Amino acid sequence: MAEVIAPSPNPPPLTRVVWPTALVVGVIVLMILLNLLMTVEMTMFAHSPNFRLPQLTIVIWPSIVTMIMWLLVEVRSTRYLEPSSERPVRWVFHHMRRLPLLIIAFIAITYGLRYLSGYRLNFVIWLVGAMYESLKVTLLYCCWLALMFGVVSFARMRQQTEHLLNAQKTLVEAKLTQLKAQLRPHFLFNTLNTISALMQVDVARADRLVTLLGDLLRANLNASERNVVPLEEELQLLRQYAEIMQERFVGRVTVEWEVDSNALRASVPTMVLQPLLENAFKHGVERNAGSEHIRVVVHYSADVLQIAIHNTGSTLSQTYQDGWGLRNCRERLRLLYGAAASLTLNNADSGVVASMTLPWTEIA
Repeated sequence: MAEVIAPSPNPPPLTRVVWPTALVVGVIVLMILLNLLMTVEMTMFAHSPNFRLPQLTIVIWPSIVTMIMWLLVEVRSTRYLEPSSERPVRWVFHHMRRLPLLIIAFIAITYGLRYLSGYRLNFVIWLVGAMYESLKVTLLYCCWLALMFGVVSFARMRQQTEHLLNAQKTLVEAKLTQLKAQLRPHFLFNTLNTISALMQVDVARADRLVTLLGDLLRANLNASERNVVPLEEELQLLRQYAEIMQERFVGRVTVEWEVDSNALRASVPTMVLQPLLENAFKHGVERNAGSEHIRVVVHYSADVLQIAIHNTGSTLSQTYQDGWGLRNCRERLRLLYGAAASLTLNNADSGVVASMTLPWTEIA
C-alpha cells in the first residue's frame, strides 16, 4: 500500500517581498509630496516672508533627492523580513533602533547638499532646521514602518495561503495514489484467480486471458501516473476488462455498451469504473448459473456526465453495506470533486444499477 507522506505544516521562511511597480512609484511620489509640503512649511516658519524662490528651491531639492535615494535603497532591502511580523511590538522596536542613525544620515546628506549649493545658515537657524528635520524623518519613518509592516504581513499571509493550498493538494494526490494502489492488486488478484481456474479446464482460453491481461496492464500503466483520464481511454480499459470476464464466463453473460459519443472528451478518475463493472460480474453473473445481462450507459447532459452500469441476476438486500471497492470509489470522487459528484446503488429492472454523476470537465 502506498504511504501517504504529510507535507510540512509550516511554510519556508520568507526570503523576499515582491513589490508591484505601481506601488513603488506611488510610495515614492507620496513620500516626496509629504517631504515637499513639510519642507515648505518649515521654510515659511524659519524665514522671513521675503524669502525668494531660488532660495526655496535650494532648501527643497536636497531633501527630496535624499528621500528618493533612501526609498530606492529601502524598497530593495530584506531587513524588514526579520524578526517575524507575527509579533508586531517586537518587530517595531527592532526597526526603530535604526532611527537615530537614519536621522543623522538624512540631516548630514541634506545639509551637505544644501551647503554645496551655496546655502549658508547661522547656528540658530541650523539648529532649528535640524530639529525640524529630525521630527520630519521620525514621522516619515514611522509611516514607512507602518507601510512595510502591512506589506510584509500581506506577503507572509499570501505565502502561508499558498503553502496551505499546496499542502492540501499534495495530501489529496497522495491519498488518490494510495486509493489507486488498492485497486490494482485487487483487480490483478481476481484476474489471476480466473486464469488459474481456466488452466485446469481450457488451456487455450487461459492463454488468451493472459494475453488480454497483458494488454490491459500495459494500458493501465500508461494511465497510472494520472488521477484523471479521458472517458474514451477509461472505457477502453473497461472494455478490455469486460472481455477478460466474458472469456471466463463464456456463454453466461452479454455486455451491452450505450455510449454518447459527445461524452468521450470528458475527464474521469482513472479506473473508477472498473470496480463497478467488477461488482456487476461478481454479484450478477458469478453467483448464478443462468445467462445474465450487463448494460453500460454513458450520457452527457447539461454539463453533467452520467454513467450507469446495470446488471441482472442480483438485487440489494435491506442489510446491504458497501464493500471496500465502492467506498474507495466514493472517496476518490469526494477528493476530486467534493459534493459535485455522486455514486449510488439501487435496485432496478430485476437487477442492480450503479449510477455515477460527475461534473463535466475536459482534459486540458
